[in-house]
Amino acid sequence: MRNYPLINVPKGKFVQIIGDDPSRYSAKGFPFFHIPMLGGWKNYVIIEAKDFGKYWNVGWIVKFKNSKEVVYQIQALRIHSPFVKLLTGINDSEKLFFAIGEDGSFVDIRMMDRGSLGDGRYKTVRLF
Repeated sequence: MRNYPLINVPKGKFVQIIGDDPSRYSAKGFPFFHIPMLGGWKNYVIIEAKDFGKYWNVGWIVKFKNSKEVVYQIQALRIHSPFVKLLTGINDSEKLFFAIGEDGSFVDIRMMDRGSLGDGRYKTVRLF
């Protein structure tokens, strides 16, 4: 994962969500939010990228409530499937997910579905 000082995503090239997970863990601090068995995040969204070439990378912009802090990140691992599973986080933040194709341009994405880890759906879709 790479941090950036600023990422300007064109209008219509992102999916916006508000965290809805009942976990008590925020993305700040020790990463317990990645461990569902210890009360970490379970809720997810399925994102589909379109016309991305051979691979794409997912990125996100996180705006924390009650704070001026904004986090800009792009996952360095390449995705070769059109679909990815992303955790929604708790309601301490608003998230904008976006996709960057192999040529470095922003590609169209859409949110296909929501679910919770362990629901038995989307077993073959990669989780980030």
